[in-house]
Amino acid sequence: MPHGREIFFVVGQRLWAVPVRTNPRFEVGEPTPLFELPSQVDIFSSNVYPYNASPDGQRFVVLRERAAANSSAVTVVVNWMAALNLKPNR
Repeated sequence: MPHGREIFFVVGQRLWAVPVRTNPRFEVGEPTPLFELPSQVDIFSSNVYPYNASPDGQRFVVLRERAAANSSAVTVVVNWMAALNLKPNR
């Protein structure tokens, strides 16, 4: 369960935290920048938040694009038996 002593928010690509108190009245402290979110994460393109904080607010999970693996080209040859002048076995 989140402790409720901070509010996290995003400005641009930076995640911020601001301390809050609710007793005896609602008070907001000074915002602190935490870290930059990956540039490929667009927080406004969907209803999915690109981050989530642990209940104690000390760790975060951040969405980011999967790094492209070293890939090689794939060549697909259609009708390859005809190209080799081979007759299929029947």
